Amino acid sequence: MDAHEKHEKSFEQVLKEISSYPGDTIPVPFLAAEINLNPGTLNARIKRKHIKVYIKGRTNYIPKEEARTLACLNEPAIRNWPCIQELSSKYHVAYQTLSYWREKEELRGQHDLTRRLRINPSDEEKIPSMVQAAHAPNVIEINGNKFYSLTKAARDAALFVLDENNPKFKEIYKKSYYKFHARLHKGKVEYTLKNFHVYLPEKEYLRMINPDPQYKKPTRKYKSPKPKKNASMSNVKKPIKIPAPPAKIICNPDYDFPELPPVEIAHSNPVQEADKKTDYIDYDPFSPPPFSQCEKGRRINYMGSIGIIAEVCDSDPYRPLIKVRFLGARPEGLESLLLITKSKFALAV
Repeated sequence: MDAHEKHEKSFEQVLKEISSYPGDTIPVPFLAAEINLNPGTLNARIKRKHIKVYIKGRTNYIPKEEARTLACLNEPAIRNWPCIQELSSKYHVAYQTLSYWREKEELRGQHDLTRRLRINPSDEEKIPSMVQAAHAPNVIEINGNKFYSLTKAARDAALFVLDENNPKFKEIYKKSYYKFHARLHKGKVEYTLKNFHVYLPEKEYLRMINPDPQYKKPTRKYKSPKPKKNASMSNVKKPIKIPAPPAKIICNPDYDFPELPPVEIAHSNPVQEADKKTDYIDYDPFSPPPFSQCEKGRRINYMGSIGIIAEVCDSDPYRPLIKVRFLGARPEGLESLLLITKSKFALAV
């Protein structure tokens, strides 16, 4: 059953049905339907309160004494007391205000098992008069004298500085209200209380919205006076800027060291490097050449026989192979031969 639905049974009937249930325990779904609560919410409440639960099949059972306690805690919902949210939308008043009146014991209320605050229906008749008293007029007359509310004084003081359409109007209004409130607590302003609202006499109201110039803070920031120039210091000439001497690089002769001949740096000729690749590769079975030098089409000298590298096989990076096809004299009558090369991953011994 939804917690927002109205309960048709009275609270006394619910207690009677719980007591008349056969046995010492009562099923949770039955109890939830009786006390106008969702079964999942009731199970969560039972778990949070550490109530002992008996399981029969797939249904939870609790003792009857605990069931009566839970029913008493949910009494406002069983008696269909209105929620604070319903009253807020009905009478167009903030629910925080209703909660405040309940804390001040002006309204009687109680929380149900779902932590909803419910108000006693007998106190619901007071709410319209309390709302009307909360919206106090801005101006009242007492013995022929006019009194103005504190909110009106703060608003008129903000209008004296800015237009109402200005985006900073609310900020100025709040500052004015807090400033007037602070002066009230310090006892610097005469005021009158009516229906828990502060009202100011006309003279205090006019002095607040248009204060005397001597009480205004200076709008220009204070600047300290500049020191006067001393007459004796005015004749002092400014120092002359001397240019820096030219920089000198210190060499060996400056330290009496013999001058060393210039070092010639040998640069490699790319043409000669390319010609080296065209030379024969001398293949030694005990010290094979590196794989990086064995390019396809390059000539190789294997035990006096000249051949050409026909194919390169690097599927195994630790043991790359090359296929050599011989041109002239063939060793042992072979036309081609697979040779092992040195891998780039091989360690120097």
